[in-house]
Amino acid sequence: MSESFLDRSRIESLVDGIFAVSMTILVLTINFPQGLDIKDDIVILKAIEKLIPQMIIYFVAFALIGIFWCIYHSRFRHVKKLDNTFIWITLFWLMFIALMPFSTSLNGDYPMFHTAVLMFHVNFLILSFLLFILWVYASKNNLIDEKLDQKTVSLNRNILVVMVVVCLFALIISFFSPSISNLFYFLIFPGILLVKRY
Repeated sequence: MSESFLDRSRIESLVDGIFAVSMTILVLTINFPQGLDIKDDIVILKAIEKLIPQMIIYFVAFALIGIFWCIYHSRFRHVKKLDNTFIWITLFWLMFIALMPFSTSLNGDYPMFHTAVLMFHVNFLILSFLLFILWVYASKNNLIDEKLDQKTVSLNRNILVVMVVVCLFALIISFFSPSISNLFYFLIFPGILLVKRY
């Protein structure tokens, strides 16, 4: 295990910066139609009504990125040492965080096309899987706080497993109903509560 060339504060700053930018530009995935002959409020309301699919995808993506940010930091606080492998996995993970505005835009613009929806689900599946790998790697290579009990380590791992399973489930559902599959991410919340309870 080679010692990291970066310290915790720089990684935290990079993570927060990429999350902040990605979450901010997500709003640009909602595209109000140009060139409308707007004569009254009805025209605007009808245009907004057509934006509902894009807005749903925006809210889902924003909430999920927020969940990833919370989960990353709640686990990162237990990581007391860094090595180069941990850094590179984190960077690879951040690359897919930065990709989220693109996959969200694709899904929002073409919600009835499976390829566009699939790109969105694959993006989240990779994010959840890499975060799982990151935690497993840290716990197996003595990077986390030695005082952290095994029960907490396992709980954190199982929560990440829930996220992987839900993302995989949403991806599978997309083959049958692309639009409905986006809503399956809300299963993350009861899934996490279930894991914490048992």
